[in-house]
Amino acid sequence: MVRDSFQRCAKRPLGERLAVYAAGGTSCKDMSEETLKKSRYRVMKSLWLMKQRPQPKAD
Repeated sequence: MVRDSFQRCAKRPLGERLAVYAAGGTSCKDMSEETLKKSRYRVMKSLWLMKQRPQPKAD
């Protein structure tokens, strides 16, 4: 679902690429500001988490 949302919203800024996922919709057109806000929150939180807890290095 996340990959699909990123593909459907590929032309949007990075923070808004989860808009389809956040809205539970099928299209990235005409998203409400509330949906875009949810998308930005999820993307920014995931980027923050990846910085805080990087993947362990393979031996």
